[in-house]
Amino acid sequence: MQNYTFKPLDLSAAGLVQLQQLMAMVWPQARHLDYSYLHWLYNENPAGAALGINAWEGEELAGHYALLPLNALRFAQPTRGALSLNTAVHPHHQGKGLFLCLAQQSYDLAITRGITHVLGVANANSTPGFTRKLGFSLIGPLDVRISFSLPQLRTTPLGPIPSWQRSWSNHELAWRLANPHGRYSSVAEGATRWVLASVAQAGTGSILKIEQRAEGIASIDAAIPRKNPPLCKVWLGLSPQIHPSIFSFPLPQRLRPSPLNLIYRSLSPGDESPGRASIQIEGIDFDAF
Repeated sequence: MQNYTFKPLDLSAAGLVQLQQLMAMVWPQARHLDYSYLHWLYNENPAGAALGINAWEGEELAGHYALLPLNALRFAQPTRGALSLNTAVHPHHQGKGLFLCLAQQSYDLAITRGITHVLGVANANSTPGFTRKLGFSLIGPLDVRISFSLPQLRTTPLGPIPSWQRSWSNHELAWRLANPHGRYSSVAEGATRWVLASVAQAGTGSILKIEQRAEGIASIDAAIPRKNPPLCKVWLGLSPQIHPSIFSFPLPQRLRPSPLNLIYRSLSPGDESPGRASIQIEGIDFDAF
């Protein structure tokens, strides 16, 4: 690593342009990773600006690792976490161990900012690197269900208090729904709102959130339009509180392009990985849409 200089993220306009150029080389098909998206994601998050490390070789940006701060509840107690996302290494610098250095330095920085844990959703290719080399625990693959009706929350909570769930303030929820590339709408029925994202398949929508809190409903109603639900709905996440519809079924593994594995790393002594059966995570909680 002697040829590289490691620095905290540069979130200025010039710094984001350099990041955009790096990501365009690493993920040429990911056209949503433009300047407006990166500025929204990295600078405007009410829970805190993105933190992480960039690696430089001279004037060339060689690598990038970002963590996005979030507020969470661990057994109903507030805590600060971060979402792992956007690890990018320039094609000329791949295979030199930059990923591990960027990640570990980012976690060290996160600890100084009061972050107690890091959560991520990894595909089949990247999961072994996180679990074997970076100390993450594999919680398990996310559930993917296809439904022809809207899923409901159980009227009586099932099991103990969730071991982990994201805590959304009004400002955070409004920010999340202001994604410059998001195509969101809501379905209203009594005191429940379902937030849906449009997907490529016609007549299909992804259910990002089921909301019953009055303040959350107000934020949703102010941020996105109401529409009739699509015929086919996809729910992605883990939750003991979701009551699957009798008109729903799990998406067969052979039809999934890659398992979405939920991974967790503690940055605080005594913090244990949450169990798969007691965690609460929905699509809105990570960056799939």
